[in-house]
Amino acid sequence: EYFGRFLQLLSENFKKERQVKFYADKLCLSPKYLSALSKSVCGYTVQELVFRAIIRKSIFWLKNTNKSVQEISDELNFPNASFFGTFFKKQTGLAPSHYRLSDEE
Repeated sequence: EYFGRFLQLLSENFKKERQVKFYADKLCLSPKYLSALSKSVCGYTVQELVFRAIIRKSIFWLKNTNKSVQEISDELNFPNASFFGTFFKKQTGLAPSHYRLSDEE
């Protein structure tokens, strides 16, 4: 039940909230317990799930819209496009602009 509620919170808040503490507080759980629960249920920590949600949305926008990297960065609440680009490349292995041009899905 907690995990389902966490996934709902994640889908509503991942663009603005990246901290495990935010989700744990909303569920009245400790961050450590929520991450352990998440890991046991799906094999990923809360932080990994937040990052995956950000990457999924980024990829969707890169492949299906004409939004600029700056616009995507702004939509996902990154301080700037450079920070977003670094995050994206660390997660996917490609810069956002290169990902857009690639055949990756």
